[in-house]
Amino acid sequence: MWETPGPLLRMKPRPLLTLLILHTFLLSTPWAFPEPPGQGAERQGGLQTPELSISESRIPEDRGVTATCHARDELGASFAFYFYENGEEIKYSPSDKNEFKVQLNFTPGRKTLRCQYAVRLADNIVKSEMSENITIDVEALSIKADISVWPNRNVVEGDHLEVNCTVSGSNSSVHMRLLTNKWHQEGNNTVSRGLTAKPQDSGRYECILTTGNVRKTASANVSVTELFSEPVMTMNPPLVFEGMQFNFSCSSKTIMTSRISHGDVMYTISKDGRSFKADSMMTAAKSFDGNYSCLAEARGISKSSRDFIFKAKELVSTPKLEVLDKVVLGKTLRIRCRSERGSLPIRYTLKHGQQWVASETVSQPVGYAVFNVTIKDEVDNLEFSCHAQNDGPQGENSKQSHRVIVPPRKVTISLRDTRVVHIESHEIEEGNIEEGDTLKIYCSVQKGSPPITFSWYRYQQKQVLYTKKVDNKFGVYIVERAGKEHEGGYYCNATNQSDMGEESRILIIQVKMASWKKGLIAVLCLLVLAGIIGVVWYKVKRGQRRMATDLSVKPSSATPDDCVTVSLRNNADDVYYSKDADVEGTATIGTCDSAASLPANGSNRSSYSSPATV
Repeated sequence: MWETPGPLLRMKPRPLLTLLILHTFLLSTPWAFPEPPGQGAERQGGLQTPELSISESRIPEDRGVTATCHARDELGASFAFYFYENGEEIKYSPSDKNEFKVQLNFTPGRKTLRCQYAVRLADNIVKSEMSENITIDVEALSIKADISVWPNRNVVEGDHLEVNCTVSGSNSSVHMRLLTNKWHQEGNNTVSRGLTAKPQDSGRYECILTTGNVRKTASANVSVTELFSEPVMTMNPPLVFEGMQFNFSCSSKTIMTSRISHGDVMYTISKDGRSFKADSMMTAAKSFDGNYSCLAEARGISKSSRDFIFKAKELVSTPKLEVLDKVVLGKTLRIRCRSERGSLPIRYTLKHGQQWVASETVSQPVGYAVFNVTIKDEVDNLEFSCHAQNDGPQGENSKQSHRVIVPPRKVTISLRDTRVVHIESHEIEEGNIEEGDTLKIYCSVQKGSPPITFSWYRYQQKQVLYTKKVDNKFGVYIVERAGKEHEGGYYCNATNQSDMGEESRILIIQVKMASWKKGLIAVLCLLVLAGIIGVVWYKVKRGQRRMATDLSVKPSSATPDDCVTVSLRNNADDVYYSKDADVEGTATIGTCDSAASLPANGSNRSSYSSPATV
């Protein structure tokens, strides 16, 4: 219905109108109510205040009360009801009805009870107002649980201990329960537990009485003191190597001397079912490796120690020394040292002769020590020793000697035998040989460990001419008959096991002409020169004869073959007459060089020549 006070319209809510609004939201909205009260909920008007009713307002402790919360005029598909005791929520439950009934139990005392309900409107949880408070008086029962410990709550290990859980103030049957953190025992009206006290029996004992919805408890703390503590095994010496004498001892750290003496506790050591007397001496060996335990006994009480794992330490074996690289002067090499057996850690020490080089500790089962050593001393042999030592009484040594490889140094090339003539490697040398001679190119080193490999090369050519491996410090490259094609530059290279080589400087070789060729050429030149001179002489002489003929009276021309030499003497005994003239004297036929004109009268006794034609 609508009322119109003045010009404004005001709607007065009615139960029917509220029902229609709720019905619309209930049909269109899924319902879910939160369990915690008041979280995200919004109090809004329009919901009726609930009514709370209870079955009794005064009850004994062992009885409950039935409480009902009503939302009488509210209709819907889902509700949520909350019950509060003294302002604290004690019960929550969803319901599809507009009322909810619940059975509630209370502890003794005066209680204030009220309720509330909630519905969902759109995206909000809407709670109603709280109901009116109802007071409930809960009367305590006269029964209670009692716990007793005999002889007392503080006992010694081995004492008899008895714990009783009983009920007082009731003749009716009630359920009793005696429990600890290790066990529990149940019964009616009385529960008892008797035991021989042990340290693990110490703790809180609780007696619980249950009747109906009533639960009564009583508790007691029990302390059990050890008669003697758990034995502890020790070994002497604490570190045992194979072959060493050792023994085990066993003892308890604490003993209640007011009850027993130290001698009352008997100790037995055992391994694999075999017993040993404490402090018995043994010799460490593989057969003694295993788990040992100690048993302590006194007044019927026995305690075992924790297992003692014994394994004799292994003495370090002789280390194996390995040189991993070539022993080359001036280079760094690696030396490995490892013992096949021996308890870790193992400390390896490397020495060069008697001189300490380095140390390294190995803690890994398959580990080994690697040392880097640089060879600086030029000696024939180098001795290394490796010392391995663990915690045992003594260590082990191994030694090795290695020849030091000296790389080739100061390589010299020459035509002269370097074994006889000393030549500095930096000197530049030129060599001359004659064609056809044997060419010998010597290559040598001043330093270097044999065997040494010498290789000869032509200058600016990579192809090797000749290679020779020798056990000394020189080599020779031989060409039987040298020719002009062998002229040029040469160098050699020297290498050895050091894998390091060195080259010589360049040797310049000139091949000269052979001596016999020079002589032959000289003879040929002389012959050619003689021939030239003969031809010239011949031509000159022939020209002279022609000139003489031209000057003669007779037109006949004289030649060297036609000249006649005539000698005239006054010797009366020797008179020669020429064929053509009546001339006294001696006539000699000669060459034109000695010819002269003869006088006609023959009165002159001197000799003279006269040209003639023969």
